[in-house]
Amino acid sequence: MYKGANMWIYLHLNAAHERTGQHAGTLDSILVKFLTNYFAITSKVADTFMFLHADHGMRYGDWYNKIESYQETKLPSMFILASKSLLDEYPFSYNSLHENTKRLISKPDLRKTIYNIGGTELNMTYAVNLVGDIASYDRDCNKLNINPIFCACTTSSQLNLNDTRLSTLINIVRRQVEEKMNHDSFNNQDFPLGKYCDQVIFDKVTKIYHMEIDHEQEVYQVEFGTSQFETVRVQANVIVFKKAFNIKYEIARFKTFYFHTDKGLLIGRVSAN
Repeated sequence: MYKGANMWIYLHLNAAHERTGQHAGTLDSILVKFLTNYFAITSKVADTFMFLHADHGMRYGDWYNKIESYQETKLPSMFILASKSLLDEYPFSYNSLHENTKRLISKPDLRKTIYNIGGTELNMTYAVNLVGDIASYDRDCNKLNINPIFCACTTSSQLNLNDTRLSTLINIVRRQVEEKMNHDSFNNQDFPLGKYCDQVIFDKVTKIYHMEIDHEQEVYQVEFGTSQFETVRVQANVIVFKKAFNIKYEIARFKTFYFHTDKGLLIGRVSAN
């Protein structure tokens, strides 16, 4: 029924979305079979351009416990599967795709590429068409409006937990984390007060990492634990600004707090891992 018509298909593979990293292998043979059959059928009637990509990087071993793991989880893989007949329509498509594997690529690039293949040119000066353009070497997360917490271009260093200079920051973040988690737990209409959830007190700081973004902002990643539940770990991502200015991004599932410190306006987003 779709013969001769362009198709847009979104397929979400959720089987590997878990913490052990062991379930991903169960998709291998099934995914190969699906793609083989799909291309065998569609190649007779249409060209195909497919983005096969993840929402985050690998999570093997002690992810969120080592600096290398922080970097790895920020590096999602992406593969492009395309009909040769389609790529041949773009004079420099193979070279462009090859060179762009060495560049920082963002979601707006995927959008501009999709529109271009569909015959529409988007006026997005900060994005590139992956099959016709080559992204610049000097791209960074700031230019692409990527949240620095999720940026793979920034490197983390682990700080000494006994450094007294960090005590004020840690105590402020600890209070905010406890307030958020206990407030959300006790005010959930599906889980009556005290029936399923106990009040949580974070009396341990297990790790703290630091990332310097530029001369005006830095990120602290503080991991808390509690004596009540030995296996619980909660990570708070905190952006510290030397002076206050508007934030251009929001993450809906994170709670945003505003409070003042001697360093200026401190903004924390809290997420449980």
